[in-house]
Amino acid sequence: MTAMKHSGVWLSNVPLDANESVFGDTLLLVELDLSELEMSQYEWVEKEKPYREWLVPAALLNAKARIRILEGDVSDR
Repeated sequence: MTAMKHSGVWLSNVPLDANESVFGDTLLLVELDLSELEMSQYEWVEKEKPYREWLVPAALLNAKARIRILEGDVSDR
């Protein structure tokens, strides 16, 4: 989708589904100890999308994130 190769973990501010090419039945809540300014360097801004998304280095998530599985039906979120 771009001329450059990118790597990392995609995060969004809302649960995504197959309409956004996201498949699976497990929803993770990722809480990061980063400021809005620190997160802004990883944000991919696309004006037509109704949600925000970030491509965050895995090493940063491993060091700074608290991650847990959210229980219940993902389609209800």
